[in-house]
Amino acid sequence: MKRGLFLLCLYLPFGAVLAGDDLLKSLSRMQDALQNLNYYGTLVFMQGGDVQSMSLAHQATEDGEIERIVNLNGYAREVIRKNDRVICYLPDSKSVTVSTRRSGKGGWLSKLVANDFAAMRALYTFQMDGEDRVAGYFTKRVLIQPNDAFRYGYRLWLDRDSGLLLKSDLLSESAEILEQAMFAEVSIVDEVPPAMLQPSTRSDDFVWYEESNETEEIPPAERTWRVAEMPIGFKLVSQMRHLLPDSSQLAEHLLITDGLASVSIYIEALDGEPAPFDGPFERGAVNVYSTALDDHQIVVVGEVPAATVEMMARSVYRQVSGAGND
Repeated sequence: MKRGLFLLCLYLPFGAVLAGDDLLKSLSRMQDALQNLNYYGTLVFMQGGDVQSMSLAHQATEDGEIERIVNLNGYAREVIRKNDRVICYLPDSKSVTVSTRRSGKGGWLSKLVANDFAAMRALYTFQMDGEDRVAGYFTKRVLIQPNDAFRYGYRLWLDRDSGLLLKSDLLSESAEILEQAMFAEVSIVDEVPPAMLQPSTRSDDFVWYEESNETEEIPPAERTWRVAEMPIGFKLVSQMRHLLPDSSQLAEHLLITDGLASVSIYIEALDGEPAPFDGPFERGAVNVYSTALDDHQIVVVGEVPAATVEMMARSVYRQVSGAGND
C-alpha cells in the first residue's frame, strides 16, 4: 500500500550504484516469489507505537493463489484470499465482508507485486544496500528512494536464495521508519498444510456483507470529476461508482498511482449537510485531506506525504459539460 528520503544516502555503503539489470532482476524475482512460492509464518507489523502480529500462509495453485491471514493480537480478524476475492471474518462484530481486491490495493506483500520497476526509474532511484539476516535467512537489501518529496521510500530485505520478501521499511522524507513489516519466522515449503488455508472462524450466525453489485467503471466520456494537478508520474487508472460502507448513496472513487504509491479520492454528495471534517488528517503513514466542493465531500487518502494528498484535493474540479477522455 512510499516516502522518499534525501538523508538515506548517508546509509548507503560507499560505491553503491544506481539500479542496473541485476537489481531489477532481483525485484522481478521478488514479485515472482510472492505470487508463486508456498510459505507460512508469523508476520509482525509495526506502526508508531503499535505492534501487530499475524499468521500468514500462502499457497500457489493451478488456479492462482490462496492466502490466509489471522490476527494474533488486538482485535480478532481472519482473512481468506483466493486470487482477488477477499473474505474477511470479524468475530467481534459477528460479521463477514466479501470484496474484490483491485489494482493499488492490498496488504504488505501484495502491493509490491504488480509493478513495472524498470518503468519507474524516472520517479525512483534503486540501489543495493548491503546484506543482513531476517528470520534466519540471509538477505540482500534494496533501497528505493523517490526522486521528489511527493512519495515515500522503501527498504526491502529479499531472501538471497528464493527472492522472497522477508522485511520491508516504509521511509519518510526525513529517514524515519513510518511502518515496518517483517517475518519473525517463516518456512518456504513445497506445499502448505491444507488446514492452514481453511477458515477457523465459525460464522454460521454472522451477518455477511457482499460488495455492492452496483459498482461500475465510469466511461471516460462520462467522467465529470477531474484532478487538475498531481505530482509527475501519477496517473488515473480507475474511476468507479459504488456504495461506500454504511451509506445508501453512490460515491465516486478515483484510483491514482505512480506504479508504486497509490492515492484514492472518494467523492460523495452532502445533500445540504455540513462536511464531517475539513482539512488534513494523519494516521501513521496514511495521510488524508478532506474538502467540500459543489455540495460534495471530497476525501483524498493514501500512503503518501501530506503535500501529495493536499495537492490533489485542492485541484479536484467538476466538469459539468463537455467531458472528454483523460
